[in-house]
Amino acid sequence: MDGLAGRQARTLSGGEQKRVALAMATVTQPDVILLDEPTAYLDRDGVALVDDIVRRFRREGHVAVAIATHDILRVAHLSDQTLFLDAGRIRAKGPTREVIREELENLAFGDLTSNLFHGTVVENGTGIEGGHRLSRVRVGHAVSIDVVTDRSGDVTVRIPPEDIIVSREPVLSSARNSLRGTVTEIEAENSTVLLTVDIGIPLIALITKSSLEKLKISQGDSVCVTFKASSVRVY
Repeated sequence: MDGLAGRQARTLSGGEQKRVALAMATVTQPDVILLDEPTAYLDRDGVALVDDIVRRFRREGHVAVAIATHDILRVAHLSDQTLFLDAGRIRAKGPTREVIREELENLAFGDLTSNLFHGTVVENGTGIEGGHRLSRVRVGHAVSIDVVTDRSGDVTVRIPPEDIIVSREPVLSSARNSLRGTVTEIEAENSTVLLTVDIGIPLIALITKSSLEKLKISQGDSVCVTFKASSVRVY
C-alpha cells in the first residue's frame, strides 16, 4: 500500500482500487464487513492478501465477513456458511460444504465446476476491456482466450456457463472472445439447457429452452460462443 500514497484515485488500476477499498474497510475495526466481489481484477498477490485477511478474521472471530461473489471456489475455502441466490431468490443456505455439494448435483442451475481449465498466459497487454488490462491465455493445444489478469505463467481459468452467449453467427458486441465450435451434447432440465460445444475444449453454456428453440440448434450444428474477458475467473 505504501506505493499508492499520494496517487489520484483515477490513476489506480482495478486491482489497486480493490486494495485501497479493503484497507479503508478494515482500518476502523468494524463489527461487520461486506465484501462485493473482493478479488475481481486482483493479481495473484492481491488475491492472496484478501484471502489472508478473511482467514484472519475467521480465526480471531472479532468481525463477521459477508462476501458476495460468483467465485464458488473462493467461497468453498473462505466461508463457514453460504446463502445461494438464483434470480434474487434464496435457493439454498447452510454450511458451505453442504450447500456446494447440493448445488453441484443439480444440473438445472449448471455445474459450478463446469468450464474449469488449466492454461498458460502467453501474452500480456493484448487490449483493454472496461478500463482493465487484458492478457491472453492458451487453454489446450489450440484455444486462446482473452482474460483480465496481471498474472503470468500457469493459471487455472473458469468460464461461467451462464455468461456465455450462443448464436448461429458471430454477434456484434464488445466481448473479446468469440469462438466457433460444434454442438456435441444438449441436456435439458426444466426451463434451462446445458449446451456442450467443442471449440477445441468442451465448453458448456447455460441457455433457456426458448433460446434453444429459437435458434433451432441440434447436436452436430456449428455455433458461435461469445463471452467477455471480464467474465473469465483466473486463479
